[in-house]
Amino acid sequence: MIPLSVRMTGWMRYRDETVADFSHGTLIAICGENGAGKSSIFDAITFALYGQHRLGKMQAAQLISEDRDRLSVEFEFESDNQRYLVRRSRGHKQGERDQSLWVAGEGDEWAQVPGTEKEDALDRAIAHVVRLSHEAFTASFLLQQGEATAFIDADPKPRFEIISSLIGLKEYEALEKAAREAAKTEKILLDDIIRRIEEAGDADAVMIARLRTEVAAAAQRETDAGTLLQATRTMLADAQRYARLAAEITALDQKIAQTADLLAQKEQIEKDAALFKMLATTIDGVSRIQAALADAARAEAAAAEAQRQAASIDVDALTAAQAAATKSVTVADDQCESAEATHGAASKAERAASDFLGLAASVLESRARIVAFEQRIKEIDAALQQASGVGGGLKRTADASLKQHEVAETVLEAARKEGADWRARADQMKRDLTERKAAAKEAKCARCGQPIDKAAAKKEIEALTAQLAEAQTAAATATAAEQAAAKARTAAKKTTDEATTGLANHLQQVARFEAASSEAAASLSQAGATLAEQESQLDGRLKDVPTAEASHQSAAAKLQTTVEALDATRAQQTIARTNEQRTRAALDEGMQRQALLASSAREQSATAAGHRDVARTAAATLGEIGERALEDPAPVLDALRTNQRGLADAPKRKAALDQAQQEHTTAAAQREAKQDEVDAIPAAHQIDAAAAAEAARDADAAATTARADHSALQQQLTKAEAAVEQIERLRADKERALVRHKRLNVLTRLLGKKGLQGVLVSDALVTITNHANAFLNRLTGGSLQLTLERDGDALELKAIDHTCMREPRSAKALSGSQKFRCAVAIASGIGQYAGAGGMRSIVIDEGFGSLDQDSQRQMVDELKQLAQHMDKVIVVSHLEAFTDPANFPDRLEVHTTTDGASTITRA
Repeated sequence: MIPLSVRMTGWMRYRDETVADFSHGTLIAICGENGAGKSSIFDAITFALYGQHRLGKMQAAQLISEDRDRLSVEFEFESDNQRYLVRRSRGHKQGERDQSLWVAGEGDEWAQVPGTEKEDALDRAIAHVVRLSHEAFTASFLLQQGEATAFIDADPKPRFEIISSLIGLKEYEALEKAAREAAKTEKILLDDIIRRIEEAGDADAVMIARLRTEVAAAAQRETDAGTLLQATRTMLADAQRYARLAAEITALDQKIAQTADLLAQKEQIEKDAALFKMLATTIDGVSRIQAALADAARAEAAAAEAQRQAASIDVDALTAAQAAATKSVTVADDQCESAEATHGAASKAERAASDFLGLAASVLESRARIVAFEQRIKEIDAALQQASGVGGGLKRTADASLKQHEVAETVLEAARKEGADWRARADQMKRDLTERKAAAKEAKCARCGQPIDKAAAKKEIEALTAQLAEAQTAAATATAAEQAAAKARTAAKKTTDEATTGLANHLQQVARFEAASSEAAASLSQAGATLAEQESQLDGRLKDVPTAEASHQSAAAKLQTTVEALDATRAQQTIARTNEQRTRAALDEGMQRQALLASSAREQSATAAGHRDVARTAAATLGEIGERALEDPAPVLDALRTNQRGLADAPKRKAALDQAQQEHTTAAAQREAKQDEVDAIPAAHQIDAAAAAEAARDADAAATTARADHSALQQQLTKAEAAVEQIERLRADKERALVRHKRLNVLTRLLGKKGLQGVLVSDALVTITNHANAFLNRLTGGSLQLTLERDGDALELKAIDHTCMREPRSAKALSGSQKFRCAVAIASGIGQYAGAGGMRSIVIDEGFGSLDQDSQRQMVDELKQLAQHMDKVIVVSHLEAFTDPANFPDRLEVHTTTDGASTITRA
């Protein structure tokens, strides 16, 4: 896979639409300050491909930029010479998500892969195109920040799973399992076929002919028995219906006789019911008259009480009390105004005396400040004179330290150059020696075809071996000198930094003294001006301060006396105003209550008249009884209720009469209909139901026996006919099952761990190890070497450091810089192995901090070499070696804007 560009909108720090373009160049550096958002670019790539972030499958809403509603990521890449574009966007809510995969056609026109708008379909399409799981992707294409050594630090089983995903081992395991299960199923089927052949009996044509004759005779017997059974069932149904109808007619006759007695009393029952209804209506009317008269009496009593209460309120007395309270308020206001005038004069005199005292105290304070400022200026001048002598010595020390540092830098550079020359010479000799040893094993020279002189070749190998040993010794000596020079350079730099820091601190201290002196001089000048102004205001009265203090005390005492008098008059004023408000409220309340009571009396009188009108209206409808009720309704009600109680059962008897009339009519109609049904039943079927049931049971038993005989004979015939066909079919199935079972067993072995799976894993491990060690050999000069060993479903990663080890050990035991180099080498090996299927790129996100400057330069050289074999090598770092334009002319720079967002520009 080759990354071409990633477009981000609302993605973390990339709020506005931002494009990272990788289409130009092969070796590309991503530069920028820490926290600017460099790693977020590749988080966007893994999100677009796998829907995952560096922190796992977290909620995508947490990745949306602040103040944005959605995020959108578009990643364009090339795989197998075909360009693809994958898009994913998310909103804050769960359902706000879109995704799709597009393929570039002719003329750069994009066509969507059908179905990829659904997330599971998109994941399957990405797996088909990229052919890497997320774990394998981050172990080969993308070495994430802080996880560069994740493959080395992983446990053996997860490490094996990453390699397995590269070759799609799970698919082969699934095929093996499917083949094994199919073989088991086929064996079960074969055993069942053999058992069924053994269980099948022999059948002949004579037995089948006899059975067919017996089946035909049994079928005729079954038909005859069925016809008889149907006839007996029809007769039984008619007999049962005849018995039911006879019982229902008898019951209807009884009901008709019961209703006849009540219908004979119809006239008297209806007369009593009408009288009862008339009495109820009259009682209701008299009751309404009685209630209206009672309501009128209560309203008249309420009106009289309201008139009495209104007459008891004395408005004149309340008016006189309010006038007296108003006069008291006027007197209190005059007294308060006089007291406030006296208090104002005393307060003015007190302020004048206080101002004079404050001015005199300020003059004395200003004179004291001037003396203090003069003393401060003398102290600062003395400190400046002392600092001038110290500064010269610090300047001389700093200059000497700087010269020592420059000398140490020159010595170190020379030592590095000499060490590099000797190491390069040793590497060349090592390659020459390897070639000589390989050539010595051949019979003829590969270039000229002449026979090889073994003795001369041996001497040449021995000479080269000795030269290589001398070169390696010189390289080691140069390395030791280089290390000593580096230590001297470090010590000189430390001394220079300390001297420079001391001189800078001294200069800062001198600057602080000078600033303090200027500040004290300015303060002294200001204090002098303030003193002159204050003395001019005193106008020579400074000698009268004691007298002014006594005058101020006298004025303060007078002011306190006026305050007390003013408080007393204000209290009297408050009391008078409160009393005036209370009397005014009492007068208003009395007048308002008198008006309300008069209004209430009028309303109650009108209500009483209305109730009496209602009573007279009700009496008019009752005639003479109504007139008597207006005089006294109680005896009239008693007489009416006595008559009504004598007819209490009249309504119930009327209801029973109405129901009896209805039931009589209904029963007569029903009886006539039942009789018609009886007449429709044939006379021969109007028999006892028990006898008909007995005949039906006998016919049913005969039909059941005939049906069972016919079914049994038919089953025997069918079984005999099927047995002949089944035996031939089972024998053919047995032969086919034997062939399939043998083939599936062979397929299981071929797909197993000792077959195709083992070959694939071994080939992958050898290829990845060779590529990784070739990279690591160039990077470390052959000092480090890796081995990958499979142990079942686990993968052990070991390394040997030839400078201090004899046997490989766990790669987890390596130092930080060694682990990082091995991680890059493993990623290179995985990438080149997967490159056969399209993986032609690698991204290294930070992780170079564990390398010293020399190792960083070596890593840059190896990355340049790696870029010659891959389409894209992308490095993310803020270190100088990886941001230098000489090393990485193709650079993308990430910047942070003033509002906290990130942008990308091409250098």
